[in-house]
Amino acid sequence: TLLAGVAINPTNMLSFYVSGTYGPEQNDNGHSNRGVVTAVTTLKATDELTFVVDADYGNETDAAGPTMMKSADWYGVAGYAIYQVNDKLSLNFRAEGFADPDGVRTGFQEPGYGPGVTAWEVTPTVAYQIMDGLLWRGEYRHDEADKRFYEKDSNMIRGQDTIATELIYAF
Repeated sequence: TLLAGVAINPTNMLSFYVSGTYGPEQNDNGHSNRGVVTAVTTLKATDELTFVVDADYGNETDAAGPTMMKSADWYGVAGYAIYQVNDKLSLNFRAEGFADPDGVRTGFQEPGYGPGVTAWEVTPTVAYQIMDGLLWRGEYRHDEADKRFYEKDSNMIRGQDTIATELIYAF
């Protein structure tokens, strides 16, 4: 598989990054080729406020999903707003959407509705730098899909909510 990427920083406030991969990625299927392109734009509007947009597109030939298609596509986009309140505290908001119309990336097929799913999520996050190398994060996430994609109590539902916290130690 070929991997490549290029970054362009025309100003201190603005940067662009484009990367891609292309090649056989399935086990025991060397004639199938997967290509993925990712484009990221970052705008540092002020010292405290940063915006990021991340877009992805993927295609796979001889895809072995629920539809057994010759070619399958998927795509997604994410947006981030990061506000650095002070040296220790930041507030973040993320929204993402992902479409897998052929069901190849998710393997999803709902009986009576065909393959594929489109899902989106929103996540507000609070992060606090406790000390050098130690970060605490707490977040709430809501996921939603156009079909019953998530499982709860042995039933399939269209949405779900998650509350998470983590300590991250970097050395």
